[in-house]
Amino acid sequence: MRAADLAAHLPRDSVTWMAVHPENAWGVQEHLLATIADTLRWLAWAKSEDGKRNRKRPKPIPRPGDSQDDRGRFSGVEKADLDEVKRLLALPRR
Repeated sequence: MRAADLAAHLPRDSVTWMAVHPENAWGVQEHLLATIADTLRWLAWAKSEDGKRNRKRPKPIPRPGDSQDDRGRFSGVEKADLDEVKRLLALPRR
């Protein structure tokens, strides 16, 4: 129970929470900066010749948790099979 209590109160930006919820890799500041950068790129594009013809629209900056496969972003952290985790947790403790 102690381990569960500790895990539940880990900071949002801990590696454990980021592995469970990849969207936690960025805080509010990072999301706001990405939104500002996307908006500025869109404004510059809108005034360009491509913007006037509605072609080559700029792609937004990828956010954590948006892609299907976020593995590899956290070095040393891999997704584990639920049955394997249960088996490991059921092992006798010293």
